[in-house]
Amino acid sequence: MFLGYQNGKIKAYTETLLDPSFYNFDEVVETEDEYVLDGDEYVLNDDNYKQKQFQKLKAEKLNENDFKANNALNHTFTVLIGEEKTPCEFIYNEKTERNLNSSAIGFLAGQYETKQWTDEQGITVDLTAEDVAAVLLTFNEFANAIWAKWGNYKQEIEQAETAEELDAIVINYGGEPEEETEPIENI
Repeated sequence: MFLGYQNGKIKAYTETLLDPSFYNFDEVVETEDEYVLDGDEYVLNDDNYKQKQFQKLKAEKLNENDFKANNALNHTFTVLIGEEKTPCEFIYNEKTERNLNSSAIGFLAGQYETKQWTDEQGITVDLTAEDVAAVLLTFNEFANAIWAKWGNYKQEIEQAETAEELDAIVINYGGEPEEETEPIENI
């Protein structure tokens, strides 16, 4: 195999001897080592390169975990409010959680007995302290479940030692199709 160098970088890796003047190479060097294209140059396919590529795969899988966890948090809950059991939609997000927490503080401070709330569909209901507490509890249970899964996936990714192990980690927070697997036969 031959390496074609240009400006100190390997620009070609080929089985055929290259004419340096034709390809505008500074030099051509024969090698028995294996090289791979990394970006715009060829690099030695050694343990350092393989480890660097594996770390990139891990980073991509960690980013996938973050992305899917944050998407999973984008959820709407329908809660039945009051004696009339009026359906009221609550979107789990920072703004809604902040407003509900402010309402809870207002209830604790005795500022009001009910708090008017307009949901995402434009329906206005009167929330009681119990309603606010129930929605906040639902939010907390939901978020805690997502972040627990996120932590488990993160640990699994960080403990992976091969690309195959990383590839076997299927990140799914629900609401997305499960990847099909072959059924396991009972032995």
